Amino acid sequence: MFAMAAVICNAQFFLGGTFGVATEKTGDSDRVTTFSIAPTAGFNFSENFALGVELGYDYAEMGDQTVNNFNIGAYGRYSFFHHDNFSIFGEAAVDYLHNKVEHADGMGGVGVFVRPGISYMVSDKWQILAKTNLFSYSHYSCNGEGFNNTGFAINLTNIQLGIVYNF
Repeated sequence: MFAMAAVICNAQFFLGGTFGVATEKTGDSDRVTTFSIAPTAGFNFSENFALGVELGYDYAEMGDQTVNNFNIGAYGRYSFFHHDNFSIFGEAAVDYLHNKVEHADGMGGVGVFVRPGISYMVSDKWQILAKTNLFSYSHYSCNGEGFNNTGFAINLTNIQLGIVYNF
């Protein structure tokens, strides 16, 4: 119990967030443009391990149709390589998801994500980072039907850039 209290007392609170803009051609003439923003808060329990929560919003435009995605979730981040002010990390996240497609019923679901990333400590307090999805799985339900989506690839057109302030 004392060890747990010592770890919590040494934890460093942080606030930050990520944003991204992506555009991708999906067919002969279809283009998908996405904008995302995700504020985050959490604790650095050590130089290598952090836990956080994230609230996200994505807006996607696919031809004449728009999609609004909302998510709230938790993540764990482990930095496994440090050199000077740089670090490479892996992040695992579980999110509640809600999608609203224009002129259609909304869908709720759950998603699991694995994200690699790189960060740079600009100062003792400020950090910049970039991350992308490596693996994603989501399950949505709408009107009693379930839909699954799985992805495994690093998509360099969908990189999230972020900034973090450590207290």
